Formats: sequence, C-alpha cells, structure tokens
Amino acid sequence: MTERNSTVETNEEIVRRIPTEIFDDGNVDLVNELFAEDFVGHVPPVPGELHGPEGFEQLVRAFRAGFPDLNHPEIHLVGDSDTVVARLTGTGTHLGGFMGVEPTGETMETTAMEMYRLDDGMITEAWLNVDMLGIFQQLGVVQKL
Repeated sequence: MTERNSTVETNEEIVRRIPTEIFDDGNVDLVNELFAEDFVGHVPPVPGELHGPEGFEQLVRAFRAGFPDLNHPEIHLVGDSDTVVARLTGTGTHLGGFMGVEPTGETMETTAMEMYRLDDGMITEAWLNVDMLGIFQQLGVVQKL
C-alpha cells in the first residue's frame, strides 16, 4: 500500500464518521475531534459560511432537532489526495422544528453531495449540497412541481 493510498483511506474513514457517528448517532462532541479550528463550511441555504467546529456543530444540532431519527443508509465515498467526496442518502421523521418549520410528523428521504478537504487528519473545508427542496416538498411545506 502506498502512502498516498493510506492517507486517502484514512481520510475516507474520517469523513464516514460524519454521517454515521455525528448525524445518525448524535455524537456532536466528535465534531471537535474531526474539524479544525479554522474550518470553513459552505452549506446552502445557510447564509454565509460556517466557521470552526462550532459552526458545523450548529448545523448538526439543527438537523438532529428536526429529525432525531436521522439515518444514512447509503454512503458512497471517493477520495483523492486531501479531498473526499461523499454521496449520501438520508432518511428521517420530522419530529422537531427545522429551519422555521414546526414538526409535521412526515418522513423524508433526501440525497446530498458533499466534498471535504482534510489536512493532517482534520477537516479544514467542506462544501455540502443537500436536496432541501425535496425535503420541504416531502414535509408538505412546498408544493411539489
């Protein structure tokens, strides 16, 4: 195994912990272990950027509050050098407030494309694109096209 492959595999293992341990299991303390202090996150529709582990933790808490049974049954990762790309499928039941929407009790299934940059085993930057329109359509707050 080459050093590059070892680093890529390690980075993929780190990124896999985000949906499984942080979002699904609710282990928000892990954010401080995996995300660098100078982390920057680009997450539409969140205005501006997320900064530091605390910025990412706020995102996690928002999703976990709205969908406490959040689960990612499909996780596909592709790594190269210092970057890992993830394609995820997430499911959950809307049991708490989420982005200004009161609980509906509806279930949702969504997809996300995410890209993470890592440096020495710490996540330093992320670009997350979640199908928010699909989520809100399934919750009945936006009309399906």
